[in-house]
Amino acid sequence: MKSLIFKTLILSLSFFSIKNTQSQNLKIIQISDSSLLTKSLIQFDSIWNQCMIGYGVTDISKNFVHVHKHPKKPITALNFVDGLDGYYNQAFNYKLDRAIRIDSNQTLYQLNLDWMQLAIIHDVTTNKIGQICDFNYLNLYKTTYKNLTVYTETPTVDTNQLKQAYDLTIKALNEFVDINYFNNKKITIYSSTTIKGAERMIGFLAPSTYFSPNSTFGGMSDPFNDVIISGVLAPIHLHELIHLANPLNVQCGQFISEGIATYYGGTGNKTYTDDLKKVIEILKSNHIESFEQLFKSKISDEYVNIRGNYILSAHMLHQIKTKFGLNVYQNFLNKCNSSNMEELLKEIYQVQDSKVLFKLILKP
Repeated sequence: MKSLIFKTLILSLSFFSIKNTQSQNLKIIQISDSSLLTKSLIQFDSIWNQCMIGYGVTDISKNFVHVHKHPKKPITALNFVDGLDGYYNQAFNYKLDRAIRIDSNQTLYQLNLDWMQLAIIHDVTTNKIGQICDFNYLNLYKTTYKNLTVYTETPTVDTNQLKQAYDLTIKALNEFVDINYFNNKKITIYSSTTIKGAERMIGFLAPSTYFSPNSTFGGMSDPFNDVIISGVLAPIHLHELIHLANPLNVQCGQFISEGIATYYGGTGNKTYTDDLKKVIEILKSNHIESFEQLFKSKISDEYVNIRGNYILSAHMLHQIKTKFGLNVYQNFLNKCNSSNMEELLKEIYQVQDSKVLFKLILKP
């Protein structure tokens, strides 16, 4: 019963604006009036401040009830937006929207950063914090398949779909890297049928403007702790799984990394070929004639929403593999990074001009 009540509270939270006031007893969290100030909030504020100051620098995992793989970056929820690196100024501007007393030992604090809403639970007995998923207050069900652990809100998971996604990942990796990297990884997946449902599992509360706020499906991955949030109809977001399974994911640069994940795993609910024609048309109508223009120009919102760069990269990888052979494809992926990609492509296509190269890549 407690879990059901708690779930109802989380799913029906409403947001309100609060004044930018600050109690002298709090280090980082701002409150609207002194009636919100409690001994337990002061305690939580101190822990949360330590986590923010130490993020990425020192071992802050000791403040968490759940054991994380990365002691310096254990805050899974924030890792989905590349940690705090791009939001450093906002990180110390937390406003307390509300405190929900769960029981005599635990309180949920709803923190508002303007660009996102975050729910964190504080356990006063241990004086540690955790996310909603750490305490299982959403009645999450656990399904294990090989080195994958999938959490869902429903007790049944289609294990045939799990097996299919797993086998597709192995098949993809076999084309260009050693599969042992993936086999030796333990990956956690929080799965729902929508992206907002998956976000809630780890404490993201709408609105979350950092990630396509109007999207109904999608996914993200935390590379520090090997955690995926999967908001698609299948129990696994294959695109995100391939990101974590691929040892070249960071080395090859974002354009190729997303291309690999899209080539083998699609963009979520679509394959890369579904919108390929539209992507090429948009690029031509915007007079994009080189990679330099592609990466520097602001193309239409439609292009961004359909993940145009992901699809173009996947199309390019398919071209290389089918036109030049598996060995050339493997060599390209293993050597490629953000700075040398175009030069490697010119060698493969045997051209010197950037516009000629881009025109060849745009061909069906």
